[in-house]
Amino acid sequence: MKFLNLMRNYKITLGLIGLLLFGLIPSSIEAQVRIDSPYSRYGIGDLNNSNNAKTNAMGGLSFSISDANHINTNNPASYAATDSGSFVFDAGFNGLLLESKSLSGNSESNYFNLAHLKVAMPITRWMRTSIGLMPYSTVGYDIRGSENVDSIGAVERRYTGDGGLNQFYMGLGFKIIKNLYVGVNASYIFGKGTYNRETIMPDQTNSFKVRASNQIDISSFYFDYGLQYKIRISDKKNDKLNNKRPQYLKLGLVYANKQNLSGALNSKAITFTSGSDDFIFVKDTIYLVNGGDGDVVIPAKIGGGFSYYSGNKWMLGFDVKFQDWSQFEAFGYSDSLVSSIHYNIGGSYNIKGMNFRAGFRYFDSYLELKSHKINDYGISFGVGFPLRQNKLTVSYVDLGFEFGRRGTTSDGLIQQDYFKISLGITIRNTWFQRAKYQ
Repeated sequence: MKFLNLMRNYKITLGLIGLLLFGLIPSSIEAQVRIDSPYSRYGIGDLNNSNNAKTNAMGGLSFSISDANHINTNNPASYAATDSGSFVFDAGFNGLLLESKSLSGNSESNYFNLAHLKVAMPITRWMRTSIGLMPYSTVGYDIRGSENVDSIGAVERRYTGDGGLNQFYMGLGFKIIKNLYVGVNASYIFGKGTYNRETIMPDQTNSFKVRASNQIDISSFYFDYGLQYKIRISDKKNDKLNNKRPQYLKLGLVYANKQNLSGALNSKAITFTSGSDDFIFVKDTIYLVNGGDGDVVIPAKIGGGFSYYSGNKWMLGFDVKFQDWSQFEAFGYSDSLVSSIHYNIGGSYNIKGMNFRAGFRYFDSYLELKSHKINDYGISFGVGFPLRQNKLTVSYVDLGFEFGRRGTTSDGLIQQDYFKISLGITIRNTWFQRAKYQ
């Protein structure tokens, strides 16, 4: 009977995951994540941090984190550092309330997007795999400005961009020896980003508008690696004798070498006039270059962190990550980016099955405009709790909230204040249980 129940849960889980993967993934690929960020104009757009609702609520803390109910793609070693006999499905959603401020005025926008779909499952007792889809970067901006030029008059300029890259990954985590785990993610990065520049001279009679467009089309592989190690600090015999919570430390390390993402660059420039509903009438094509093959160079990154645990009661941890974006190139052109450092601190506390979380993060950004670093920081908090559970299946819900700020209004730049909501839903189904003998 136990075997039949196990097989029934196994088939139900596979059916549910298959329906979600084949039903939701195609639509998520076609419908790019929406953003409204003038700073996504640089590099390959705003980079996705790969966090789930749990790690978002702890300030992005993730390098040393692993548990049975969540999938941590930021460190692939975490796949093997969890319950080896369970299948996990993890879906994430993000909402954003954004206010952009500048010396010329303010604007507001809001979005709600699918953040990720992931699954993790056992292969052997010492190896687990995870497969999933999520955004890698997003592009979305609409910037307008004007100036007066001698002998021409008013010149209006408009910069727009949209699109981004997706990441489909397959990761493997391995248990090397007791408490030591390593892992690797093999990702397929694909998608398009479009960048437009328009110039209009309204004071010139019979003048045409000019639009120059660049579209990058990326289709390439990317690899990143991780390690986790667990150290017990308190004495096991003494803890058991005195009924104390075990004290232990988890260490995490992540790394990705400098890599090239292969793709094509399509460029064109046209003169045009505008009709109704933003419809344009093309007057002439100034230049057209299709399918210029090239690479986007992603610089190496390295990060590390630790988390201190007092049994299952509370946890506190810290992460840091470094990446030299001055090495970035896109089809032979650099974007004047600089080195970045990301700091994360966070923790959690359990009360009667409710896991309360809080954290802080500071991103010393790769963007430096008009001698100002466009830094990003925020405070976060959240909670996780089981929604439904039985002997074989646990459903878990996570909520994360973050108040953050990016940029500055100095020298005509833009400051973005935002409130981010993260929702995570996970289902863990036990496939294999150790037999017990009387």
